[in-house]
Amino acid sequence: MTDANDRDDNLRTGMRFGTRLILLLVLVVLSTVVALAAAVQFAVQRAVDRQLDRELAFGERVWKETHLTRLQQLMDRTSVLAEDFGFKQALSTADVPTVQSALSNAGNRIGASGQIALDAQGAMLVANLVESGIDDEALSELVSALRAEATQQGFSVGVAQVGEQVQMIAMVPVFAPDLIAWAAMMQPLNGESLEAFHDLAGVDAALIDGRDCSTRLRTEALGEWILGTEDCAHLRDLPDSASSVSMAIASDRPTNLLRLSLPGIKPLWLALVASRQAAWAPYMGLRNTLIEISVLAALLALAAAWHAGRRVTRPLGKMADAAARIIEGDYNTELEVYGHDELAELSRAFNQMQRGIAQREQQIVFQAGHDALTGLPNRERALLELDRRLSPENDQAATGAVVLIDIRHLRQINDLFGHAFGDRLLVTLSERLSRAVRSGDVVSRWSGDEFLLLVDGVDPEVCTQRADRLHEELCMPIEVDGTPFRIDVTMGIAPFPDTPIDGASMARRADIALNEAKDNDEVKRCYAPGHDEQRLRQLRLIGELRLAIERDEFELFFQPKVDLATRQVRHAEVLLRWQHHEIGRIPPDEFIPLAERTGLIRTITAFVLDRAAAQCAAWRQQGIVCGVAVNLSPLDLADPQIVDTVLDALKRHRVPPSDFILEVTEGAMMRNLEHALEAMHRLRRGGLHFSIDDFGTGHSSLAQLKRLPVDELKIDKSFVMNLLPGTEDERIVQSIVELAHALRLKVVAEGVETEEGRRLLESLGCETAQGYFYSRPLPAAEFSRWISERPARPA
Repeated sequence: MTDANDRDDNLRTGMRFGTRLILLLVLVVLSTVVALAAAVQFAVQRAVDRQLDRELAFGERVWKETHLTRLQQLMDRTSVLAEDFGFKQALSTADVPTVQSALSNAGNRIGASGQIALDAQGAMLVANLVESGIDDEALSELVSALRAEATQQGFSVGVAQVGEQVQMIAMVPVFAPDLIAWAAMMQPLNGESLEAFHDLAGVDAALIDGRDCSTRLRTEALGEWILGTEDCAHLRDLPDSASSVSMAIASDRPTNLLRLSLPGIKPLWLALVASRQAAWAPYMGLRNTLIEISVLAALLALAAAWHAGRRVTRPLGKMADAAARIIEGDYNTELEVYGHDELAELSRAFNQMQRGIAQREQQIVFQAGHDALTGLPNRERALLELDRRLSPENDQAATGAVVLIDIRHLRQINDLFGHAFGDRLLVTLSERLSRAVRSGDVVSRWSGDEFLLLVDGVDPEVCTQRADRLHEELCMPIEVDGTPFRIDVTMGIAPFPDTPIDGASMARRADIALNEAKDNDEVKRCYAPGHDEQRLRQLRLIGELRLAIERDEFELFFQPKVDLATRQVRHAEVLLRWQHHEIGRIPPDEFIPLAERTGLIRTITAFVLDRAAAQCAAWRQQGIVCGVAVNLSPLDLADPQIVDTVLDALKRHRVPPSDFILEVTEGAMMRNLEHALEAMHRLRRGGLHFSIDDFGTGHSSLAQLKRLPVDELKIDKSFVMNLLPGTEDERIVQSIVELAHALRLKVVAEGVETEEGRRLLESLGCETAQGYFYSRPLPAAEFSRWISERPARPA
């Protein structure tokens, strides 16, 4: 609380940090100036654009009024000529010299630059064209276009390019009283006309060839102005019906184009061109003044910022240097504190933060490599140490071993005495373990109930002896909370190999040895070469089990179940085989447990049920009456979908349920008897039969057995393969047969390999036999041939 009061006093007595941040004001000033300049620029730009639009619109109106007046005058004078009696008489009599003289006289009176006379069909009579340079083809095209328009509307008037000249042309029909000819007169449209227009409208003008965008005429003020490339391309793409278009509005020379030529002839456009520079001229003074004000404001802002920056950047620079040192791991150099302002308070807080970071980093570094409960190195730290000692660059990495120590029944201890008691037990055990090892050995907390011991510099035999002594010491009673407590441990030992290996692989070998010791109820087990490869093979098979069905690597084999009384084959047991595309044949004893462990057994069972049902259906089509017996895994009976899976397979292939026998082991049913009973009863109601497989090897009681909806007992082959009269196997088989018959169940003997065994089973009352005596498991095609040929064999 005192530190907080002192900080408040320092803030009151010292000048506040915010009063020196003039840069903020400078930024505000500059922002205001920039915003004002932008607003003025925008307003002026809009005003200039509107002015240019008005200039171009005014120029367009002036041109249309003056140009239309001149065209009307030309058409009127041409009409006067067409009404002249002498001109009509000369045309009627085809007096070409008189026609030519009349045209010349009329043209001279109005200053015409050319005259044309056509007969009624459009044939050329007279063409007075003074130095026009136009060829006959172009003249014919021009005359045809004029005559076509005059035919439609009674006259034709417009502008056209005649040779190298631009002419205003008017054509009218000559009637006497019928149409006898066509008369046309031309007047030049030259630079003087454009200059007169410029003086009147204040807008520059140019005549543009619509095909190549070349400039035919222009006002003197335009200089070398030409139409832009993009505008020119757009102009060429315009249809003949277009009469005007605005172009290059954003350029220095906004332009409006007016079509002057008639449709159907070489297009000619009038370009009305305004000057943006001239429109901007009245506003240049305002812009220059605004620039001067902005520059002055910027200079003042920079001066204030420089003054305030010197007061701020020095201490901040020192803080930046200190932060860089912290990044590099140096927490010992603190900032010097001057004054009582905000920067001084910031420096003090920075120093406090630096000390706090140093403390927390030390704690984090320790926790990252150590177990929070015991303080021992954790798994990551142990793996790093293992990698270091096993590295080929370590000259001392010659001999040694990894010992993985498992505390047996720690979960039960926690459940019985509580986790707090279990934690204290682990701490006490870790202390005992640390005292029992040599100074060069490393003890680490590997997992919840496992410790890892790294023994260096000893051969495997010595390591095994030390493990025995360590086991004795660890199993001595431990006093926890004043109560003696005895624990049991199991060890897995993995000696350092002669070949290079990493720490994770060494730990995995120790774990393999530990699991083998626990599975065999041993105190310790030393890793044997090859077990790691076996585990890697299992991992590979687990990964490829998912792909085996897609690759069609699974195949069903069938072994017959023969009725001992009739010698008939009623069913065949389905056996699954895996032919791996690289490894080859993989026995079921190897991949079925892996499928059960990973949960893939449900998918495999569904596959087997579907294929078996399909095969039953195929046999029926071949006239072979033979059902199948399919084994179910313990996990299958626990699957809520197993009933639907079985019934769907039968329904899909139209197989009677009586053709299916489901074989389950005693252990599969005893894991969850109630759930198994529910599933079995549902399937039994669906018409399926059940057989207890491998009977005699499980732990089911008679009370449980009589509750099961089964039809037969299948004696385990271990009692049948070596069956002889007078042996213990005979007595066991006889007892099973009598028990089954007492429960109204049939008996199947699996593993029949001799005629003597078959006869003995028949004498004992066994109904069905299965084994190599009859046939080995066969693929579907071979089994079909075998069963088809069987009736021909002697019984």
